[in-house]
Amino acid sequence: MEQNSEKQMPRAAFDQLASIPPLPENLYGAVIRRINRRRAVERTVFGLAASLLIAVSAFTALRLSPSRASYSAEIAEDLNGVNTYINSDVYRENSNSYGYYEEVLYQE
Repeated sequence: MEQNSEKQMPRAAFDQLASIPPLPENLYGAVIRRINRRRAVERTVFGLAASLLIAVSAFTALRLSPSRASYSAEIAEDLNGVNTYINSDVYRENSNSYGYYEEVLYQE
C-alpha cells in the first residue's frame, strides 16, 4: 500500500494540473473581456461608494459647523456710528486740519 507523504502530495497535484488541456484560443479573448468588465464594475462601485461617503461626510461637517455669530444691537449701533462718522464731512475736515497742524508744528 502506497502512503501519501508530504513530498508526494504536491507532486501528485502538479501531475494532475499538467493533464488539464489548454484553453482554446477563441475563448481566451472572451474570458479576458469578462474579467476586465468585472474589474471595471467593481472599481466603479467602489469609486461611487467612496464618493458618496466623502460627500456625506463633507455635508455633515458643514451642517455641524458653528453658524456665524450674529451681532448684538449695541455692536451694530456702534459700527453704524463709526461708519457714519467716517463717511461724513466732519471727518474729512478733521483729517485735513490735523494734516495742516502737523505741517505747522514740524516746520522750522
